Amino acid sequence: MDVCPLQTDIRGMCEAVSRGDRATAYRRIRETNPLLGTTARCCPQLDSLCETACVIETRGEPVASRMIQRFVADWERAVSRQPDPVSRPPSGRRVAVIGGGPAGLAAAELLTRFGHSATIYDELSNLGGTAWYGIPDYHLPKDVLRYEAARIVGMGVDAITMMKVGRDVMFDDLRADYDAVLIATGAKDVPKPDTPGSDLKGVYDWYKFLEDVFIDGVDRYLNDPKYELGKRVLVIGGGDSALDCARTALRLTGGEVTMVYRRTEAEMPVDKILIEEGKEEGLRLRFLLSPKEYSGEGGG
Repeated sequence: MDVCPLQTDIRGMCEAVSRGDRATAYRRIRETNPLLGTTARCCPQLDSLCETACVIETRGEPVASRMIQRFVADWERAVSRQPDPVSRPPSGRRVAVIGGGPAGLAAAELLTRFGHSATIYDELSNLGGTAWYGIPDYHLPKDVLRYEAARIVGMGVDAITMMKVGRDVMFDDLRADYDAVLIATGAKDVPKPDTPGSDLKGVYDWYKFLEDVFIDGVDRYLNDPKYELGKRVLVIGGGDSALDCARTALRLTGGEVTMVYRRTEAEMPVDKILIEEGKEEGLRLRFLLSPKEYSGEGGG
């Protein structure tokens, strides 16, 4: 619990589930986490957070807190909708939240619970930010994220989509109209590699690639593909984003997709279960390699 960024009541959740009280388990998680089904699928518990810190891990595998939380969240969504947390009386204060991703959604929800009026401004049509367009559907089904975002809006949060601050509405106007402005726009600026040839055609930015594939849905992308991936794809990197790109490219091409990582497999900063799933799908991995140059000679 101490290493959880949300201080999730893991002990209380497990205690309630062990005696079959799913409603209490849900309430205990929901007290600090409005996106419990989303985080149960995307939070890196096994890498650096709760499951890594679990004392049971010293005797084998840790308590599967992620899967228990996912079970409780899916039960609530599909079987027994539970009430929202109680909010304080209205304070009269108004806050503008710039960005409708996980941070913006969670902040707006918490502000509402404290009695403040929160309005989210997001430049895209769907709330969820990177969780919506940067995480593949097989990893995070969009109906889970859509449900939890709708629950937050249903608590009284206003959400204005297709509205980019700095283009459609000015920041100074928000400061004048609201008591406070919270910036939760995420970190979209991907560092540019200094490897020679990285600006050649056919070398793509992972963030833009995932965004283009998932922002309007995979079906729409398949009707109008933006990338000529061919049948042989290299993915440079060994983290969650690289793995998501590789598995997405594998699904889109049905060809040969290889991940190239500069360290060993044991050092990959990604859920080991997801690596095994990628291998089962046909993903290839090569280690202790790093690109020196990208060459456009020979038409490749």
